[in-house]
Parts: sequence; C-alpha cells; structure tokens
Amino acid sequence: MKRIVFTVAFLLPTLLYSQYSTKNGNSFPNGVYLHLKDLQELTPSIQTSQLLVHGEKSSNVKKWFRGDSLFFINEIKMKQSLPYDSVYAFVDDGLLYIQRKGYDHKVTVAGQLCYFVESYPIRRAASTPVSTEKNTETIPHLLDLQEGELLEYSVATLETILILRDEELYQEFIGFKSPKKQRQMLIRFVERFNERHPLIKISQ
Repeated sequence: MKRIVFTVAFLLPTLLYSQYSTKNGNSFPNGVYLHLKDLQELTPSIQTSQLLVHGEKSSNVKKWFRGDSLFFINEIKMKQSLPYDSVYAFVDDGLLYIQRKGYDHKVTVAGQLCYFVESYPIRRAASTPVSTEKNTETIPHLLDLQEGELLEYSVATLETILILRDEELYQEFIGFKSPKKQRQMLIRFVERFNERHPLIKISQ
C-alpha cells in the first residue's frame, strides 16, 4: 500500500502537467526520428509524407508506429520496412513520443529536458487470478537532449543539471529545504529550465 501511495505521489505531476504544450520554442517537427542526433537537430529522418499504412500514404505517425509493420517510401521511391526498435522517437500532431522496448512513451514536458514515463503492462503468470486493476510498470525519465543522456527523474539529477547550466534556478531550487517540497516542484523546475533554455534548431 505504501508503495502505491508513493508511486501515485511521485507520478502525480505527470497528470497535472500532461496538457503541457511545446510552447516557448520547444516544438519538434512531425515525423520519425531514427537517431538521437536527428532529434537534437529537430530534423526527422522520415517525413510524414513518406509513411505508408496498409499500403496507403498517411500523416498519422502514431497510427503508423502502432501498425503491424513499419513501411515507408525511401529516397529512391521504393517501399521499405523498419524494425520497431530502429525508431528512436516520433512526433505526431506536435506531440513527442520516445520508443523504448518496442513501445511509444509520450513526452509530457518537452524541450532541452524531456520528461516522460515508460509504462508497460505487467504480464501475470497463467495461474495468477485475473486482476480488475490496471497493472502497469512505470519508470519516469529525463532525456537531456543537450548531452544526449537518458537520466533518472530525481531531485539529485535536476540539481546536477542546474548547478552546471543555470545557477540562478539552482539557488532557487535548493532554497526549498524540504525534500518533499523539492519533489513536488521538480516538474515545474524542469519546465522553467526549458523556458529559459529553449531548443535551438541547427541551420539546414
């Protein structure tokens, strides 16, 4: 029971900030990103105009990724398929999703620091009684696009980033003496960091 309460308290900011939009210059072009570098440069590896769903062109990237097979039209106008784990991320209707273990995970705070929660169904043994609860394993992350690192979502992680890249925010953040208050404010300071340090698109 204590574990459930802790998990809800820790992930509650995800629900509260799930409507966070990629404003303040922190937006990603729609398309499929096969490599971290492409995401850092805001340059999709595969444009939506290249996607095929059931043999037809489609601009719905999420539907494409969740289909039976990943087909697209390559640069020589030939139909080509991709394995799911070759996709690093994709953007559909302005929303960023990170691929992990064949699943897409929605980024709820996007920018130089991307916050998302890996969520997987928990597969029970056949002998285990069926539960009516929604059973999922959740793992919160920060993706630091500047450094290209996937990090633990924690107070210690954010403090390390702030002390190196934003001294003013760092001093404000450590001003909260209560660890509980720091955890509560963690997602807001990720947002504020992104507002102060927007993504920079590399010239094409």
